[in-house]
Amino acid sequence: MRKKFDKDLLDNLLEATIVGSFSKIGFEVRSRLYDYRREYNLDSFSGHKNGSDSHLQEKNSENRNNRDNETVKTPVAVITGFSSGIGLATALSLAKAGWQIIGIAHNKERCEAALAMILAANKTSQHITDPHEIRSLIYDGKTGDHLKRTDKLSYGVMADLSNLSEVKNLASMVRANHTNISLIIHCAGKIYPELTLTPDGFESTFALHVLGPQLLTDLLYDLLEIDPDLFDMTDNTSLYLPRVVWVSSGGMYAVGLETKRLLNPDSSSYKAIQTYAYAKRMQVELAEIWAVNLAGKNCLAFSMHPGFVNTRVLEEGIPLFTKIMRPLLRTPEQGADTLVYLSTLTSSHELAKLNGSFFLDRKPRKTNILKKTVSLVSEKIDAFSVVENLLAPFKNL
Repeated sequence: MRKKFDKDLLDNLLEATIVGSFSKIGFEVRSRLYDYRREYNLDSFSGHKNGSDSHLQEKNSENRNNRDNETVKTPVAVITGFSSGIGLATALSLAKAGWQIIGIAHNKERCEAALAMILAANKTSQHITDPHEIRSLIYDGKTGDHLKRTDKLSYGVMADLSNLSEVKNLASMVRANHTNISLIIHCAGKIYPELTLTPDGFESTFALHVLGPQLLTDLLYDLLEIDPDLFDMTDNTSLYLPRVVWVSSGGMYAVGLETKRLLNPDSSSYKAIQTYAYAKRMQVELAEIWAVNLAGKNCLAFSMHPGFVNTRVLEEGIPLFTKIMRPLLRTPEQGADTLVYLSTLTSSHELAKLNGSFFLDRKPRKTNILKKTVSLVSEKIDAFSVVENLLAPFKNL
């Protein structure tokens, strides 16, 4: 008991430093402190063998043998921003564990390169190496190509999540090919240096980080259902609970929930990093409301922040910060660790107790450091309603 207390005390002291907590120092200290096992026998989730944890392997094997006529189930994950950084690192980990990945990205070249890596990571698709065949597994969200697929291969969709028409096309594609989704990860992100508006007339930061993810979750809501044939990786006797995870940012700690700032941007006073922080704050607050809405169908919702990670978004959005902090930045794999943890490395039963929480380094964290950033529950509900009202014209598929 004393040992656990000392660990938590050190973790809390580290969290108070902010920079130490968010940097690679925080991850490296906590991974040793709490004995992270990032591989955690990932292959056992899909029925593959892995010697990294013999006890868990034996338990899973015994449970699998006890189930009559069992077939290996392929869980499906929708991951936005999958073509680089944290999104790609997460997709690769899940693909290695046997998941079918539906990867969403805006750039064609990065989408193709990422999908090639994901197919190579999955044992059932390692034979697909021909560039033309890989390109055939990428669809265009602008045209809304609704081809019916019969295989379980991962595939990509080129779509701009800030363009709500493309989000609708994307959702239609997914619905045409799937009756069940186990996981949605909202990882797409960008810092816009100047005020820009989407074709729908919304500020781009708000559209990409809030409206697009909200609409996609709305349109895939009824596909988030418990699959009676899909069990937890860490407990093969418990059903996997579907979940949605928003990737936020530690920058949101500096601001409160202010919907009007995102709805009525002023070009004369536009600040890129501040606007990004407001959007990331809204993701965290809306995820709490989603947790309540999804709990009724035994689904979960979380938000998390990955710490300071060496990604293209950070490099392009805050170049000076990236240059100064580069020696302390986390790798994309370190940034993705908590996403993989929330997706597969802990039991649904345990996670259900933490539904709606905000995570960093595998632990729920407080969502406010400054008193001025605290929002009432009623304010969060109001913000959710405002967003839903804005999206109402786009929900008809």
